[in-house]
Amino acid sequence: METQSDPRLAVQADALRAGRVGVYAGIPGENKKLIEAHPRKFYLPAYVGPLGWVALQLDRGKVDWAEVRDLVTVSCS
Repeated sequence: METQSDPRLAVQADALRAGRVGVYAGIPGENKKLIEAHPRKFYLPAYVGPLGWVALQLDRGKVDWAEVRDLVTVSCS
């Protein structure tokens, strides 16, 4: 599901990843770097990952909302 205001941002339950819930953000050129640096927090979402999207998991304990904000800010700038 994409947001109404910006197609570079989505919050989605990822059924293809065994029920993960994440914030999807379009950040071409940076998505794979984030995954390599923090593989327990970020993953490459199906279909849109190769297009520069990354997913930040929201279902792994306490959510760092400042990190979510930063990811959204980078994606929408």
